[in-house]
Amino acid sequence: MGKKIDRWLLLIILVVAAVAVFLWKAPIEWPWETGQEDLSGYIDRTEEETSAQEAEAPETAEASSYVSPVDFEELQKVNKDIYAWLEIPGTNVSYPILQHPTEDEYYLRRNYKGEDDKEGCLFTECSYNDGNMGDRDDGHLRA
Repeated sequence: MGKKIDRWLLLIILVVAAVAVFLWKAPIEWPWETGQEDLSGYIDRTEEETSAQEAEAPETAEASSYVSPVDFEELQKVNKDIYAWLEIPGTNVSYPILQHPTEDEYYLRRNYKGEDDKEGCLFTECSYNDGNMGDRDDGHLRA
């Protein structure tokens, strides 16, 4: 009986050690860190700085209209399904939101360019689109 326990204990220790070595040596890619370089070129940060300065200034009689810092014209050239942008200040979250016109899960395993990508990207399902774009957003491991 003692030899069986010793063998199981040795097996468990070896398995734990193998998993520990794998996790230690395996490169970890956080999904929110991949692709950021490609997307940063579509946001004009100077416009945001100007808007912040204007917000601090007293309001004038003329109300200025909102100008998005995201260059949607250029993004539409990359992929016509990009229609919105999600950014959370103070974090690394800054991504386009896409919607395929016919397939709900099209971007579940594709990036914002439509290329195969296990991480997927942020998207909304066309079947939930009743004119209210705020109904539902989906995505993979986006924090």
